[in-house]
Amino acid sequence: MAMTFDTLMPSFLARSGAPLHGQTSSFSARKGALPRLALLLALGISSACKGQTAEGGASGGGDGGGGSSGSITVSPLGDAHIGPQDALDPARLLRTYVLSNGTNEPLSWEVRLSEAWLSLAGPESGVLAPGESVEVLVDVDPYTASKSEIEPAVAEVVFLASGTGAVLGTCTVTIESSFALQSSGWTTFAPSADTHTVFVSSSGGDDRNDGLSPATAKRTIAAAKELLRHGFPDWLLLKRGDVWQESLGQWKKSGRSPGEPMLVSTYGAAPDRPLLRTGTRGGIWTNGGGGSPSTVDYLAVVGLHLLPDGYTGGGDCVGAQFFQPGSNLLIEDCKIEGYSTDLVFQGYGGRHTDFRLRRSVIVDAYNDHSTGEHSQGLYVYGVDGLLIEENVFDHNGWSETVPGANADIYSHNLYIDNGNTGIVVRGNLIANGSSHGLQLRCGGSVVNNLFVRNSISLLVGGGNNPEAGGVRAEVFGNVILDGKNIDAANPRGWGMVFSNLSSGRVAYNVVANNELGAQPAAMILDGDEVGDNGLGVGVHDTAIVGNIFYNWGGGILVEGTPSQITNLRFLRNDIQNATLPAPLLEHFAAGTTAAIHSRRNRFFNQVVPTNAWTEIEHVPRSLDYWMDQVGDTTSVVERVTYDEPERSLESYNVLIGGPYSYEAFLAEARRQSSTHWRLVYMASQANRYIRAGF
Repeated sequence: MAMTFDTLMPSFLARSGAPLHGQTSSFSARKGALPRLALLLALGISSACKGQTAEGGASGGGDGGGGSSGSITVSPLGDAHIGPQDALDPARLLRTYVLSNGTNEPLSWEVRLSEAWLSLAGPESGVLAPGESVEVLVDVDPYTASKSEIEPAVAEVVFLASGTGAVLGTCTVTIESSFALQSSGWTTFAPSADTHTVFVSSSGGDDRNDGLSPATAKRTIAAAKELLRHGFPDWLLLKRGDVWQESLGQWKKSGRSPGEPMLVSTYGAAPDRPLLRTGTRGGIWTNGGGGSPSTVDYLAVVGLHLLPDGYTGGGDCVGAQFFQPGSNLLIEDCKIEGYSTDLVFQGYGGRHTDFRLRRSVIVDAYNDHSTGEHSQGLYVYGVDGLLIEENVFDHNGWSETVPGANADIYSHNLYIDNGNTGIVVRGNLIANGSSHGLQLRCGGSVVNNLFVRNSISLLVGGGNNPEAGGVRAEVFGNVILDGKNIDAANPRGWGMVFSNLSSGRVAYNVVANNELGAQPAAMILDGDEVGDNGLGVGVHDTAIVGNIFYNWGGGILVEGTPSQITNLRFLRNDIQNATLPAPLLEHFAAGTTAAIHSRRNRFFNQVVPTNAWTEIEHVPRSLDYWMDQVGDTTSVVERVTYDEPERSLESYNVLIGGPYSYEAFLAEARRQSSTHWRLVYMASQANRYIRAGF
């Protein structure tokens, strides 16, 4: 059965207010129908009911009762558990149940769902003749399921006899608490008994006021800051819609504990964030000196807009810069735009711990590179434990209009350096980086992000000071669309790059439809990258599973010697090319084929002769030759027929009610805020649409 976006996501579209665009029915009722167990078994998941079977006359008949013989069953049996791996393939989120009427009486039936994150992808009721079965498809939307780190989210699919209400079967769906794609929503705050709340309004405040109520707000941020107490859970609230020609300046005060942070946030009903026009200065910074304590801890900065209205590209002008060692920092719902670097987390003289950047908009960082500086959306060094979740990173590291601020190889959307630990990057929209979308030198977890038009979408490992012993990569469920060149002298278009990898798992990613990158490579396993401190360890012990590489124009490159490339498991991937004439697989050294354990992949290359589908030490080879070298007897030559593989951000924007425009989608995504939050502009939702096309 071909799965359309409409059958997969009716609940999502209904919640978003977008039209359903011809929603199709995925329902069938037929004499003697068998359960669709083959699909479920192939996916390796169990799904459905707690052994509730109506025997004899328990339920049946046109009104749900009567003295029929035989049984009514709902199958397959078992609880449906949705975990991180299940969520990365749309088919796993479309649960199929089969209701069978084994009695000699008609059966009126209906289905009820206990939670809003379940929805029916077909009719909710009907009548089954004796001997008939019906497939009931239930769409699971784990992104909106309420979960905690301890307790899973649980819902029930209940089959009932319409006339009597008798339960024919109760099927449980559980979203595991470890589900890596879960969204935590917005952070909530509650004042403590001794919290001092200070209000500040540029439009209606007065520094002669006490600042302790909206009616007696301070006018300047500087005056309001003086009322905050170091070590207390005090709140500084800026009026929404107001504008200051002022920054928060050097921050020297901590909250009390992780549960009682100092909060810098907003009040009022205006939709716009408070805007701090900071001239040529940064928006907020911590560093030693100036009376700063040795650490700045337990601080939440929520809902602010920082803009350097006097900055023109020269010198160092950082939006938010945290140097002084600290713990438990939260940046949420902020917009930081147009600085030389928008945001810096860099432990200086000590390390940061437990930092979070959530649901913020980080855009348009740039500088004049002739000053010797390079520009980043986010730079990270010296952090242990960092969550980067559901943000928008767009067009960082360069400017087309400022002389000297052109794109270069050193500037990125996110530059997470060597020397960090515990990094999780999930659910972000990452677009138009000068060079890299995400450069993750230290390794970590990269889950369900959407990368669009970056010169190098994702790099994990490597660096000038590569971690001794290598790093680990957990790269799940990301979508990478199109690439671009850095400039005419630096063509790019690289999807995923891995180096200095001790181990990893790269699974269920989609790398598709490159048009702008003139030197495309879908994935590079860079075993011989050299940093300032010498070689990394290579690329080892990595599973590459269930990925789709489609029309990228360049294949998979394996660089390095046999000692630098070892134990790579290449399973159930699709490598399909119908665009540029490039091999699907390329080994720079022949001996590295021994490192590949390949099974059940599907290969096709429309634009290269069959004797050149692979390349080994620069010699064109057939796929059969490569398979013989790696000992693969199960992979196949197959041009895979996908439902809608050309899906794009442009077509997605049409589906959600906008024009056929990539730029229009990004413009709306940049408007995301707590007062204007729309699910359809989240990376996770766009990703689900793209994945459903495959």
